Amino acid sequence: MAEEAPIYFNPWDPAFREDPYPHYGALLAGPPHLTEFGAIKCALVARYSDVTRVLRDHATFSSVGPPPPPQVYQGRLAGSRNLLEVDPPVHTRLRRLISRDFTPRRIRELEPRIREIASEILGRAKRVHDFDLVKDLANVLPVVVIAEMLGVPAERHGIFKEWSDKLIDAANNLPGTPTPPDVVRTIDALTDYLEVEVERRRKSPGPDLVSALVQAHDEGDALSLAELLNFVTLLLIAAI
Repeated sequence: MAEEAPIYFNPWDPAFREDPYPHYGALLAGPPHLTEFGAIKCALVARYSDVTRVLRDHATFSSVGPPPPPQVYQGRLAGSRNLLEVDPPVHTRLRRLISRDFTPRRIRELEPRIREIASEILGRAKRVHDFDLVKDLANVLPVVVIAEMLGVPAERHGIFKEWSDKLIDAANNLPGTPTPPDVVRTIDALTDYLEVEVERRRKSPGPDLVSALVQAHDEGDALSLAELLNFVTLLLIAAI
C-alpha cells in the first residue's frame, strides 16, 4: 500500500488565517495525521469516529504534553496542569472533584438567569440601535454567566472580560515564543484576584462555584490551590 502523503496544517500560517477551510478538508479526507508544532507532537483528527477513538486511547494519544519552555510564562500556575492536559487517573480524580457542581440539574437551574442576562444585553443594544451579534452577545454572555457562577461582583465583570480576551489572544502566539508582557500582567492580576477570593471563601463560603470547589473533597483528597486556580482559569477561557 502506498504511504499516505503528509498534509500541511499550521494554524499560525497567515494563509490558514485567511482561509482555513481547504486545510480542514484535507483533514477530513484521510486518517489521523501526526505532526509537530515546535517541541509539541500531536495527532490531527477531524472525523467523529477518529476523535472518539483518540479520546479513549490514553496510552497512544496522551493529553499530557511536554512542560512549557522557560520563555512561556505561567506564574503561580507553573507545575500544575488543567483538566485538558492530564490523563487518567489524574483526570479521573480532578473530574470527580469538580463534576458534582456541573450536573444537568445544576445547569438547568441556571437557565432563567442566563435568559435574564441575555435580555439585558439585547435591551441595551435596542436602546443604542447598534448591535453586533458576536461582539455584543456571543462574546459577552458566557463570560458574565461564568463570572456570576464564580461569585464575581457585577462591577468586576468588565475586567474579567478583559482578562479572558487577553488569555485567548495569548493562544495566537507561536509555540515556544516568549509570553507578551501584557499577557504576563493579566496572568498575575487574575491569579492575585483568585487567590484572595479562594482564601475568603475558605473562611466564609457562599453559594458560588469557587466556594464549592474550595470545599470539594473525596476521602480526604481535595483540589490544591494551583489546581483550583487552573480550573477557574480554564472556565474563564472556555467562556469565549
